[in-house]
Amino acid sequence: MIGYFSDGTIAGCARCDLSESNIKSMHDKEPHSTYEIKDDVIVTADKEYIPIFSMKREEWAIVNYKNILEK
Repeated sequence: MIGYFSDGTIAGCARCDLSESNIKSMHDKEPHSTYEIKDDVIVTADKEYIPIFSMKREEWAIVNYKNILEK
């Protein structure tokens, strides 16, 4: 699982399921990269380009992690 957080950081969790505890854990750990969004494309610090609308629906999950962290 890879988290692209709203603060522009990227963190990952190998072989993790999408769960509240895993999201919080990813958010709390040291990010492994950063990104920006330009014209609906994620551009990582390593110059990887990922068109946001190119992925299939079942490959993406958008999570409002702020609500999870406030609980």
